[in-house]
Amino acid sequence: MADVILVQPKAGGYSETVQRPMLPLALLAAARRIVGTRSVRIIDMRVDDNWRGRLETILSTEPVCVGITSITGSQLRSAVKAASLVREQGDVPIVWGGVHASLLPDQTLASGLADVVVIGDGDETFPRLVDALAEGRDLSRIDGIAFRKGKRTVHTKPAPFVDLDEQPDLPYNLVDIEEYVQMYDGRRTLVVQTSRGCPHSCRFCVNPCYNSSKWRGQSADRVQDVFASMRERFGVENLWLADDNFFVDMSRARAIARGLVESGSELTWEVPGTHATSVLAMREGTLGLMQNAGCRRMYIGVESGSDRVLKAIGKTITVDKVLKANKLLADTEIIPTYNFILGFPGETGEEVQATIDLVFRLLDENPQAEVAPLYCFTPYPGTVLYDEAVEAGFEPPGDLDGWADFEWSRLNVPWLDEEQRRRLESLYFYSLFLDRKYRHDLDSPQLQALARIYSPVARARVRNMFLDAPLELKLKRWLLGGP
Repeated sequence: MADVILVQPKAGGYSETVQRPMLPLALLAAARRIVGTRSVRIIDMRVDDNWRGRLETILSTEPVCVGITSITGSQLRSAVKAASLVREQGDVPIVWGGVHASLLPDQTLASGLADVVVIGDGDETFPRLVDALAEGRDLSRIDGIAFRKGKRTVHTKPAPFVDLDEQPDLPYNLVDIEEYVQMYDGRRTLVVQTSRGCPHSCRFCVNPCYNSSKWRGQSADRVQDVFASMRERFGVENLWLADDNFFVDMSRARAIARGLVESGSELTWEVPGTHATSVLAMREGTLGLMQNAGCRRMYIGVESGSDRVLKAIGKTITVDKVLKANKLLADTEIIPTYNFILGFPGETGEEVQATIDLVFRLLDENPQAEVAPLYCFTPYPGTVLYDEAVEAGFEPPGDLDGWADFEWSRLNVPWLDEEQRRRLESLYFYSLFLDRKYRHDLDSPQLQALARIYSPVARARVRNMFLDAPLELKLKRWLLGGP
């Protein structure tokens, strides 16, 4: 029996092949203001092989609604499967949330698999919606949603962003924590989020649309409490911060770090959202403080080795600034992991090569540096480059199934021919092995050993742009799926 069912779809691909999944933070956030008054059940398709049977059983008790979250990409396939099952079982309202549905609410509702879409933060909007559905009240009075009313779609006024400090703690009792504990460099790792949004206006990113380029974060005291609680309750040794841009408020970042040092915290933590200019602003004193406080890795968005491309995509950095940040980090124990994207509109073969050259220069000048997979450009709805892609001939999918084919490892753009797409997509696979990130990416010792053996081969292939290797492409299909 449950009043509310929340479904976490399965994405598949490399990360779910080699590691346990991360905690379903979006669902836990949606549930935290409900659990005190209603029963909530989370069904995570990533860890529950019997998700279908469990969902059918709970649906028979006629819950108030089923909530489904999803991002653009293959996760939509699982979301559609779950929503279809709910629809087949009766008339329980289906509520979609997450980035994809928020950016394309009308298309999501037109699928027939959604009755309501929660747009943006769901922490406060979703509980209000649940109460309205349970009591049969008018949905048009709830801010931040879209819903079908007869044959038309109704959009209510946008809901304000929530104050993260005013939100209750996440209800971790709704999940089995051990199913989400990842091992990074042998350390028990869980994911937390201390802030949302980013003030930058990168033209390929959904943040300017989804978060209106607004950043908001928990206070330093709240973050320190969360860190301590995760350590005490779950025995974690390392935290992965699911923040879009952790260092926006540098005074907050310093206060967090000082508090961790003063408390004698033994936790380490990793920051996926870091801007190269933030590293340059830290200099030695702040970088040393971050290191002493347990910061062990910063993920830095570089995107391209061409200053022309960087300017065209709205990045406020230059190649020279990235190289300077890399040298600063080389003098610390903090590991930088650099993100790159290939296949931007107008990007030339020479500019792709400039990106490859920058990758190896960063690795050569900082032996502990790593490079995330070389991602493929995706024209996400709501971004500036999406509109430019449409002008260049890109035909957006008309339904959820079509958007499920869009992945960081695949190119679906008209300005590249088949051979160009194949070569750039293969770089995603080879770049998984350019450095030593397999040590923390892979749970299996056997896979780690294979990756260690293959790494020199992958480096040679990418450095020389020799990308045709049939046997390795079979491995690519196993890890990443697709053709």
